[in-house]
Amino acid sequence: MHNQTEWNIAVTRFAAFCSDIPLAPTEDDISTYHDIIKLFEDAYEHELSQFRIAPDRISKTRTETVASLQGRWQTRHPLIVVEYRYFRGQVRGLVDFVTSVLNSHLC
Repeated sequence: MHNQTEWNIAVTRFAAFCSDIPLAPTEDDISTYHDIIKLFEDAYEHELSQFRIAPDRISKTRTETVASLQGRWQTRHPLIVVEYRYFRGQVRGLVDFVTSVLNSHLC
């Protein structure tokens, strides 16, 4: 059994997240997605690590220092990214899981 209120919050956040999945998921997107998974885990009392983004699938782009238009040097810090197809596949897996849970509770 799951906590219905927590489950509804997780579903609502997940639906909003899925409505605008970025083509180049960043560290913030991964963090938001993992926060949503945690909401589902708390509500459903079931471990869902298979839907998390694996650390070895996350890459960093290089830090670079460039001159700005004002003549000052700026350092661009590393950007954490994950491949879109992999990210979308993980999200799709969670969608399928959530759908199956919802369907099983409607019967």
